[in-house]
Amino acid sequence: MCEFLRFDDFNLVLLVKNGWRLLENLKSLVAHVLKVSCFPNQSFLEAQLGHIPSYTWRSIWSVGDLIQISNIWKMGSGEKIKLWGDVWLREKGNNYLCPLNLNRKDNLWVEDFINAEDEGWNRNQLEAFVSQEEVQVTLSVMLIMKLEV
Repeated sequence: MCEFLRFDDFNLVLLVKNGWRLLENLKSLVAHVLKVSCFPNQSFLEAQLGHIPSYTWRSIWSVGDLIQISNIWKMGSGEKIKLWGDVWLREKGNNYLCPLNLNRKDNLWVEDFINAEDEGWNRNQLEAFVSQEEVQVTLSVMLIMKLEV
């Protein structure tokens, strides 16, 4: 049995759990209502608090940064992972890629850097956008394009 020494810690765990549900199960009634009213055009982690937030939204929104810090993508095909904005690298201290040209932050997805033919990374394309060090970190990420059943 899990024991909490402080009620605040228990409350935080419950809020994180509910925030995680907003990411994983958008078909639930609560997620649908919050999506429509609080973050209609982006994901929960990209949402702003808003001008007159409900107590529920304010509470769940408050743990978004905690979820963002601990959330790392499972790669798959990379079709839903933003190259610049999402946490998807496991490098200690830096989970983001930084473009070589800081003025250039195109709307790129991780899938744009995966070679569909051999299901591996497109090294030449990576080298055109990020530093050599970040190319090495990216190449170390294992791709699992499809599962055999």
